[in-house]
Amino acid sequence: MQTAGRVTGLLLGLAMLTGCGAGAGASARLPAAQATPSAPAGHTPGRRQAHGRSGTPTADLPYVYGLQMATPTTGWIEAGALFRTTNGAASWHQVFQRPGAVLAWAAPTAQRAWVVMQTGAASHLQVWATADAGTEWHAQSLAAPWPVTSVHLQVTAGGMGSLIALGPLGNGMQSGGERLWQIIGGALVTSPAYTTRSGHLLDASWVSSADGWATAASAAGNDTASVLRQTTDGGRQWTPVALPLPAGIPSPPAGSSHFLPSLALGPAPVFVEPQDGYLAAALSTAAPPATYPVLYHTTSGAGWTVQWLGPIHHTFTQLRWVTPQVVWAVLAPGFGPSATQIGVSASGGRSWTLESAPVPSARVYDLVPVSSSEAVLFALLPSQQLAVYATANGGRTWQARG
Repeated sequence: MQTAGRVTGLLLGLAMLTGCGAGAGASARLPAAQATPSAPAGHTPGRRQAHGRSGTPTADLPYVYGLQMATPTTGWIEAGALFRTTNGAASWHQVFQRPGAVLAWAAPTAQRAWVVMQTGAASHLQVWATADAGTEWHAQSLAAPWPVTSVHLQVTAGGMGSLIALGPLGNGMQSGGERLWQIIGGALVTSPAYTTRSGHLLDASWVSSADGWATAASAAGNDTASVLRQTTDGGRQWTPVALPLPAGIPSPPAGSSHFLPSLALGPAPVFVEPQDGYLAAALSTAAPPATYPVLYHTTSGAGWTVQWLGPIHHTFTQLRWVTPQVVWAVLAPGFGPSATQIGVSASGGRSWTLESAPVPSARVYDLVPVSSSEAVLFALLPSQQLAVYATANGGRTWQARG
């Protein structure tokens, strides 16, 4: 998720890094010029919203801004309004539509979803949540001390998460205002845990209400000691955590410090078990120009090691776990004539089998694994149509669905 003026290096796209089972949620931004249309006449916010029996076919949806599947058949899509499917994206039922701009949304399970909207004053947010698949929605109001320019929302299937509201850049500053609210046990805590006039946090994930991790933008492009932060007090204070660079990266010319490799982090770390965490990064070099996907791992939270250095000219856009050892990945092309690849690991990310995506030029919205060999992939084709593919042999071959 891009944050204007904040992200240095490569952006990790529509990444949604999730733990075992249902997705952990991700941010999706909708510019104000493409604000959600007005609510239907007679609709009362927070009440049941009626659906047609047959639903809306995927081909009839307007432009798709984001998709999150909780299972191969049940998921959510943002296309002007929020829709939900229970038949593998064959059709969709509208479950949410309000006046205003959608700044972020997350659907961590088949039943729970969150939508953050900007209505009225630019510093005020409305956070809508449902726990019953969109039948009932309930709103809470939040405020920042400055206009909110973007929001990062992360919620796990277990109900732990946070909402980070970002403000405009200050005069001559590389960062702007930042305010963080926690989500604990599926409930939004309306008292902010963290506020600063000059912040760098991009995304946060939580092991408990006190212990969390955040990715951050660095003021120096090659500073690998500050792009990951840790908190042990519920987000009130954040301590930088250094990340080692992988071995085998070409060295820059002698005396050329501005050619040093740089790391860009997108989503916060994913913990598949309380002390078993993973972090995806994009490593960039300037001489020669190249980009590599890097997977970091920790077993204690105290130190991170390089688990895997991926193929040149690719970046992670998704990681999905089946078990702590079985993980699938989407690697999108960067520089050069590379194409999207699908990876499967049965060793906790130490080694991977890489196969071509069913349509290498398609934009993969979501990958939902079932086992080490079975998965369902949802992609936006160059024709702007949503397509669904399934594999039963670890991605070697794919069959189109519907």
